[in-house]
Amino acid sequence: MSPTISTARQLGAAIRTRRKEARLTATQAAVLARVSRRLLVEVEGGKRPNVGFSALLRILEVLGLDLEVRVRSLPGTETPSGRRRDV
Repeated sequence: MSPTISTARQLGAAIRTRRKEARLTATQAAVLARVSRRLLVEVEGGKRPNVGFSALLRILEVLGLDLEVRVRSLPGTETPSGRRRDV
């Protein structure tokens, strides 16, 4: 199971790790994803939390990464026993 990513820094670290595993430089990955090298480096460093969604998807695609959305409980909808309460 893949780790849950909940911050821009965690996402950036995952992107950087995968880029290095793919043996791509930041410049090479940026060219393939059609983004600037600066944007890619800022995303990898967690310094670009408001990156455009389409640019992020292109970066993930180039690196063979998927974006997965999972359903979880909404904040405040679980009881102390961990059971979901009716809202």
